[in-house]
Amino acid sequence: MPSRVSRRRLWIARPLVAVAFFSIWIAYVRLWDLPGYFLPHPWDVGVRFAHLVGSGVLVRHALFTLQSVLLGFSLGAVAAIVAGTLISRSRFVEGLLRPYVVALQTTPILTLAPLFLVWFGFGITSKVLIAAIICFFPLLVNVILGFRSVGDNERRLFQALHASAWRTFVHLEVPHALPFLFAGLRIASLLSVTGAVVGEFVGSQAGLGYLALASAGNLETEVLFSAVLSLMLIGFSFYGLIVLIERRLLFWHESARQ
Repeated sequence: MPSRVSRRRLWIARPLVAVAFFSIWIAYVRLWDLPGYFLPHPWDVGVRFAHLVGSGVLVRHALFTLQSVLLGFSLGAVAAIVAGTLISRSRFVEGLLRPYVVALQTTPILTLAPLFLVWFGFGITSKVLIAAIICFFPLLVNVILGFRSVGDNERRLFQALHASAWRTFVHLEVPHALPFLFAGLRIASLLSVTGAVVGEFVGSQAGLGYLALASAGNLETEVLFSAVLSLMLIGFSFYGLIVLIERRLLFWHESARQ
């Protein structure tokens, strides 16, 4: 666990990184006298961001994207946890399904997105399914690895105690799998944002991805940066929520304490 001195250094160093980044950004804009449609000044982005929030435009698009993110993440997580749990029970089933799961994951999602648009329309359903597919594979792999991480000696101990299969699953396998599960949930929380935006890029009438694409076509770069900033805030907040839940549930594990 990081010491208090290390934590203090982190809290000091993190804002300095942001200050350095924005200083370079401002200097680059002023040095080359770049037009706003090419690279806007951070202050202009902040002003436009505040205006879009105040008018409700950004909030409306953000809520649409957030809905797609949460539904896609939930669907992908439930499917991955159920499938991973079942697959981990049998090496044969894992070997049988692995080529198909890998084939699904290696298929670029951009090639499937137009099909989802044709099948499910421009509404939220296509975005949710794309986000779910992107979340599914990393979490599935982590769930399988988590259940397979149980050692032989621990299994023999439960057998010696005459523990039933259900008690072994609940008290041995699940605690071993939870750190792997939350590691996968962290990744999936960020990928769900990517999946929702990909769906909005392909075809949508609302959402931050739609707003970013439309503003880029109109050379409204401040609006584009505002949409990107909103996506960053959604992803950061969602990731932080997963980490907070992990710390509450896995307070006994080293990964949560770190």
